[in-house]
Amino acid sequence: MKNIFWTNMCMKENNSPERQDTLSYHTYLMGRSSRLEFVDIAKAFLIMLVVVGHFNPTTSNNVWDGVVKVIYSFHMPAFMFLSGLLFTYTQKSGSYSAFVWRKAKRLMIPYLTASTCIISVKLVMQCVVEVKNEVEWSTFIRMFWYPEAAYHLWFVWVLMLMFLVVGVSSRKWYRALVGLLAVVLWLVPIHLPSAFCLSHVKNMAVFFMAGLWMQDGGWVTAMQDRWNGPTAWRWMWTAELTLCFVLMECWLLNGSDGFWVRRVLPFVGIGSVCLLSLVISDMKEQRIHGWLSFVGSMSFVIYLFHTCFSEFAKVVLARMGITAASDFTLCMFLVSLAGFSFPLLLGKWVVSRSEVLSFLLGQPFSKKANIHGY
Repeated sequence: MKNIFWTNMCMKENNSPERQDTLSYHTYLMGRSSRLEFVDIAKAFLIMLVVVGHFNPTTSNNVWDGVVKVIYSFHMPAFMFLSGLLFTYTQKSGSYSAFVWRKAKRLMIPYLTASTCIISVKLVMQCVVEVKNEVEWSTFIRMFWYPEAAYHLWFVWVLMLMFLVVGVSSRKWYRALVGLLAVVLWLVPIHLPSAFCLSHVKNMAVFFMAGLWMQDGGWVTAMQDRWNGPTAWRWMWTAELTLCFVLMECWLLNGSDGFWVRRVLPFVGIGSVCLLSLVISDMKEQRIHGWLSFVGSMSFVIYLFHTCFSEFAKVVLARMGITAASDFTLCMFLVSLAGFSFPLLLGKWVVSRSEVLSFLLGQPFSKKANIHGY
């Protein structure tokens, strides 16, 4: 009833096209523009890091290798955390089978669409140029239990499996049991098979459950309600947590080994991103909010297809004589720009023009195409 109330309030208060254009689906669902806008802003920052982090040629220097390690230390745990945070809002009343079908439409159908496209493109391109992670015709079969088309798609499998498990019951004792199992899997050095990305579930389930616990416990709402101090204090808290994250990263990059530092580090990074996003969401510049929220709402499409456009950009740049070996900075910028902007334009174009393609990409069809959901 509470979610229905706030949704109705939102529709009354934000019914102008100009206002709706600046609201993400999550914000629109909650009905209070400051409540979940920071989630889309955080996802916008994280998807940029995903695209940049996947540019990792063999000719990269030690500095860039360190940057990539920093990105990989927290960006995907942060995505899992935000997915757990949003789980309660996206969970609707109905049967478990209906819930599974909704999540399959949102995740697995886009996964199969992206895998089919990537495999097809690779089969053609690898006949002409050298491509990373070559595929075979049998890859079309293996993609049904492992993301062999593009290994970064493991995230889709992990998220779907978490939805299957957590969606069984909303009872507190059940979620506590699932959370305890996730912590055990995270800490105990056991090996799980790679099929259905179970090995990634072992490392990522705890972050999904952490986000779910924070939302169920009301901690996110309480934190936002108390986030009313002067702007300088907010920036100071964000800077302090970010400094802690940087110091911990420096400790690890210098070769120091620390089991608990590696376990705590992702949570510190998640906290830094969330606090930074909260600070930005409280700023009065609506254009920044609108753009970042839009990017965040399209983060799934960008995630699915960014490597496809990045690899194509590498081929084009190589033909122009621009490679990572000859001009690393320029190549990194152009490849990352292609991997980010083209999927973003694809998603915006698809959801505003084709209901079928919107379904294949897991995006709600809308002719205005400015309110989306994950």
